[in-house]
Amino acid sequence: MVEYTLRQLEVFAAAAEQESLTRAAELLHLTQSTASTHLRTLEQCLGVPLLLRRGQGGVTLTEDGHRLYPMVKKILSQCQTLEAAARDPERQTALPLLLGASTVPGQYMLPELMAAFLQRHPTYRYELRHGDSAQVHKLLQSGQVRFGFVGSRACAAERSGEKFWRMPDDAEYEALIESDLADVRNTSKDGCGAITAGLFLKKFTAGRPWLHLDIAGTADNTGIVWQHQVPGATGTAVSTLYHLAQILFETSEEEPA
Repeated sequence: MVEYTLRQLEVFAAAAEQESLTRAAELLHLTQSTASTHLRTLEQCLGVPLLLRRGQGGVTLTEDGHRLYPMVKKILSQCQTLEAAARDPERQTALPLLLGASTVPGQYMLPELMAAFLQRHPTYRYELRHGDSAQVHKLLQSGQVRFGFVGSRACAAERSGEKFWRMPDDAEYEALIESDLADVRNTSKDGCGAITAGLFLKKFTAGRPWLHLDIAGTADNTGIVWQHQVPGATGTAVSTLYHLAQILFETSEEEPA
């Protein structure tokens, strides 16, 4: 069983090359006492003396030190080769970035993000696996993807079984709420609506994460009743709101204080 460490081998090699334990310690950013301990421990592990101590921190190789020094240098060189191979940019770009995403992030977030990333790093490529939030979590846990993207809103809808889709909030819609009055009903050119209401609320978020669920028309159908809906109170989105609150609470519980 190998009991010595690479740091001990580094101290030995540096001391042999510098002919000084003091200079070896400085080179490796160690105190002289720490370097002496590493060297003494290495000699104990190998069972042979490696260096002869001279005055003022000077050292010379023993017969065993001369015999073992080339082997130590070979080990350290192989370790450097291993580290360089692991950090090789060509190797990294040859392997795809393995990503997982649930429906909403996969459709609305990642295309723009990955396009910008590939523009800056054209030699990279990526593979994207789709699934619901639970499946993406499992892919992460099993190591099948390196990064996962899920949305709390989408996850809440998946838990409740209710369907939601993202409404556009592109810059061209800003013209719908141009006004000197902070009144979305009178500002909107079409008498309000889900998009204009969302954009209006966005003006007051100051960059904070925000969410506008447009559920008024589906939760209580007392006016026009569409073919796919039932008249009266439907309770639509109540379950999603419950699950969303639960997910946000679970997330806050996981965050460190």
